[in-house]
Parts: sequence; C-alpha cells; structure tokens
Amino acid sequence: MPCFFCSNVDNLFNKIVIFSNLILLAAAGVIYAIVIGIRFVKAEDKSGRDEAKAKLLYTMIGVGVTLVLIAFFLWLSMLLKDKDSSLNKEVNNLLPTGWSVVYDEDRGSSVSDASGLEIGDTITLAKAPTKEGFTFKGWKNKETDATLEAEAKYKIAEEDDKDGDEKIELVAVWEAVAAGS
Repeated sequence: MPCFFCSNVDNLFNKIVIFSNLILLAAAGVIYAIVIGIRFVKAEDKSGRDEAKAKLLYTMIGVGVTLVLIAFFLWLSMLLKDKDSSLNKEVNNLLPTGWSVVYDEDRGSSVSDASGLEIGDTITLAKAPTKEGFTFKGWKNKETDATLEAEAKYKIAEEDDKDGDEKIELVAVWEAVAAGS
C-alpha cells in the first residue's frame, strides 16, 4: 500500500527537507530571541523595554510552536513507519489504493491511465494513440516485455508487478511510416 512517509528515497528526502527547515526555523527564533533580549536589557526608556518585551514574548511563543511541530513531526514519522499502526491504516485508506495501469505514449496523442484495480480485474486497454509519421504497433509491458494490442482485454495478474509498486507500465510501440507511403 502506498504511504507518504514510507522509506523510499523521494519521501526520505522530503522528510529531511521538512525536518531541517523546522530546525532552522527554531534556531533562527532562538537567535532572534537572544537579540531581542539584549535590546531589552540595553533599552534606556520604558517604551523601548515594553516593545522589546512584547517582541521577546512573541518570539518565544514562535520558538515553542516550532519545537512542538518538530516533536509532532518526529512522532508522526515514527508512527507511520509502523505498518500495523491504526494511524498508518487510516492514512492509507485516504490514499489511492490498488493497481494502476500507466500509459507512456512516447510523444503520441494522450490516453487516460486506469487506477483502483485489483489482481484478477479485467480491463480494456486504451485505444491506439496517434503520432505523425508513425504507425502504432501495440502497448509493450515494461515488466513482462509482452506487446499487447490496443483495446485488448487484459487481466491484472501478480506476475505484472516484479518491482512491487502495483503499477503496470505500458509503453507505445511505434513503427516509422515509409517515406513514399
């Protein structure tokens, strides 16, 4: 099942970016609070101290909220790594599930992908796309190397998914039209 916090490279990179941004935000808030605190101590009149005090309070609230977000982010990412957690199951229920058929038209006219499929489902493959100067020869399954006709009936099978992503990728096979035809 897909999970937006699973451990593939893209999501790991996104987690690192989000986490490092939160850390930088907290560090900037702390530095700003120190600067405001120094201004508060050095302020000569009451209005300057009051203004510095208010800024210091708002900055500390901001730093506190940022630290709470960091803790929440860490807790959530740990919880979602646990495939059996009820939260992970709830999140996965919100995400698209099942198998999908994705078409790569190879610069031909666009066709619609199919999703929400299960093993054993039978679908009708997309119509033949068009591409100037070429004749469409069929859809080549990237996993099995089988070439299938356009609009053929196709039954989703476990063998279609060697890499475990529950996705069947079909690439258009083209043949150049002879110059005199």
